[in-house]
Amino acid sequence: VLMGFPGSVSSFWQQVGRSGRGKQSSLVIYVGTDAATDQYYMNHPSSLLGMASERITFTLSNKYVIKDHLLCFLSEMTPDENSIEKVFGAPGIEVLRDLASQNLVRPIPIDSRTLWTYSPAGYDSNNNANSIYGTFADGPASHAFNFSIRDTASEVYKVVEKTTGKLIEEVDGCRACSVCYKGAVLLHQLESYLIVHVDFVARKAFAIKPNNIGYYTEPKVEFCVENFRAISMKEEMGIMKNLGVVSLHTKVAEYRKLKYMFYGDKDNTPEFSNSVFSVNFPAYRYETMCTILVFGISLLNELYTLKGCADPERAIEGCCYLLDSCIP
Repeated sequence: VLMGFPGSVSSFWQQVGRSGRGKQSSLVIYVGTDAATDQYYMNHPSSLLGMASERITFTLSNKYVIKDHLLCFLSEMTPDENSIEKVFGAPGIEVLRDLASQNLVRPIPIDSRTLWTYSPAGYDSNNNANSIYGTFADGPASHAFNFSIRDTASEVYKVVEKTTGKLIEEVDGCRACSVCYKGAVLLHQLESYLIVHVDFVARKAFAIKPNNIGYYTEPKVEFCVENFRAISMKEEMGIMKNLGVVSLHTKVAEYRKLKYMFYGDKDNTPEFSNSVFSVNFPAYRYETMCTILVFGISLLNELYTLKGCADPERAIEGCCYLLDSCIP
């Protein structure tokens, strides 16, 4: 059972494909929410089922992406700067210098060449080249164990069963505030778990599995954009495009408890009488690159007078979702 469109066609097929596993027969039920995307696919199912998966948009000039992949590269090989530049381009050398300043990598002079290696635990005063092998003091020599392949979030919360300590799921830091707060109902492999306690220092959420919980939770997620620092600006077709660095924070202040509704239920009110509850969970803060589009008055006037465009604000919102899938 797939509750709502997951955000991309590739993610849709990846999730529904779990039920068949190879050549086995399976039944997938896609339940549409009141979101515009779901409602469109409910009325035009062939457009979803016949659509090809999205192409991956990726650029190696993105230093946020380069950092962890370069550390993985250096934990398994000892290349020189020419080899690093061939793989990661000029931005890779800039990231290498930054990592060296943080003592995460170190140079190894050999004859007339300088090789580079991963060195999270530092290195001795003799610059011992043999220390690149084996295990460092703070963990495995491969950086692959230290970061998520799903995103660039450095914080990870572990959801564990309160009584047994068994790991249920790992949640990245940017999603944790909307999934791991006290009182949240976490759906994992068709089982509902109730979060009863959160240890923010250890980044652990403790959960129990009630016999019949009867409801799910819906957080109110707040996004705040701060301290935009422009790198470049360009005007084109009435739109000012601003590229820069921005500080963001994500926070959940409250959540609702909503009843599971079934066909034929006499009570069609999904909310409980006291349905809003406060959340005490630290905001997740991070810095990233962003593009800000400023629409000129002339373009907005054109949208308002355009035949068939009854809701320009929703049209612009749709363009933003489209750009989110296209911009690397």
